Amino acid sequence: MPVSLLMPFRTRFACANNPARGCDRSGYGLLMSMEVPVDTLQSVASDYGPTAYAVVSDPTGGPRITHVMPNFAGGSITIGVGRRSITLLEQHGQLGLLWPATPDQTMSLIVDAEVDQFLEDGQVRVTPTSAVRHRPAPQPD
Repeated sequence: MPVSLLMPFRTRFACANNPARGCDRSGYGLLMSMEVPVDTLQSVASDYGPTAYAVVSDPTGGPRITHVMPNFAGGSITIGVGRRSITLLEQHGQLGLLWPATPDQTMSLIVDAEVDQFLEDGQVRVTPTSAVRHRPAPQPD
């Protein structure tokens, strides 16, 4: 049975009440994520509001998570992060950006990015390499 490209955007209610449209038993669509073309990222991210979370990998412990206000310019994004995150990015050069699902968006937006340039005052310019919208985990009834 074909699954519509719109399936990831259906709400639990709509999917649960239309099982013939490719829904699983949880009431959610079968698709967990949907690719977002990087050239549409600024427009897509604007639907999530002005803030996101930067996630930086720390090989000696858990990830570093920083609340950021992404600034889009051309094909890059500028964010402000802390000193420890800067140090980790100087070593690794990659991070994730997360815009959580909102009442208006049924899916979170997750972006992989690479550091282009370290700027003044903890600002980092990154280039997105890939992006997906990802659905939240089903909640128990």
